Amino acid sequence: MARVSASPAKLPTGGQDLDRGSDKRRRKGFAEADYARLLDGAHQELAGPIVLVRDNLPAHTSRAVRQLIAARSWLTVFQLRRTRLS
Repeated sequence: MARVSASPAKLPTGGQDLDRGSDKRRRKGFAEADYARLLDGAHQELAGPIVLVRDNLPAHTSRAVRQLIAARSWLTVFQLRRTRLS
């Protein structure tokens, strides 16, 4: 099986720059719409199903993210277990 990876710089983003810049007032990280564009772009670029492993960050487990995952039959998601650090 050939291993395929896509550079995030080459993925279509709908013409919007995902770089939030260094301005301290700007939100750091992705919003739900950014995740949707990234996943849709990767799916289009790779022309196949995607397997995603996500952690338990609240932004990754929100209702909006669960809905965007449910709407994509080509996306398989594995959720990491919650662990406690001692």
